[in-house]
Amino acid sequence: MEAALGWIGAIFEWLGRFLPRWDLVRANEKGVKYLPGGRTKVLEPGIRWYWPATTEVVVAPVCRQVLNAQGQALMTKDHKPVYASGLVIYSVEDIHIFLVDNFDAEASLDDVLQTAIRNAIVTRTFDEIQEDLAEINRLLTRETKKVLRDFGVKVEAARLTEFSLSQVFNVVGNGLTQLNVSGAPPAL
Repeated sequence: MEAALGWIGAIFEWLGRFLPRWDLVRANEKGVKYLPGGRTKVLEPGIRWYWPATTEVVVAPVCRQVLNAQGQALMTKDHKPVYASGLVIYSVEDIHIFLVDNFDAEASLDDVLQTAIRNAIVTRTFDEIQEDLAEINRLLTRETKKVLRDFGVKVEAARLTEFSLSQVFNVVGNGLTQLNVSGAPPAL
């Protein structure tokens, strides 16, 4: 019976597109209203009305947030295999740039942080990194601030959260082969 009357729900859904709707933009959010003709309008906190037939609303938090970057296997300057990951503490300063000028802003943030971590690790020896983690964190903060400003993002801090020596394995055929530091299979 429900399947036979499903067309009624589809009609009401279609008609609902022509009625105005409201969206609540919370105090810690801002949004962008996508209008016909490629125009956009920034939405401040409050109740915002729109016509769903011609408008789309996207809302995102602008308050302080933390993004944990995915870990990555890297090689230090002295050819030691390591595993490193980090985080960035940020807030969105320009919601228009963040949502409109970036396809996937959060993925971009992750990529920028991973690149900064990579650049900090591969240009130093393992001992240099261990001896001055505070300098690595300052470098990560400085690099992410510089790049993410163009994404409409204000960086408060970036930190290395995990850093350790790692084992590197090569999966070939039916088994695992452990690689030594130079990348060659160990001598038997």
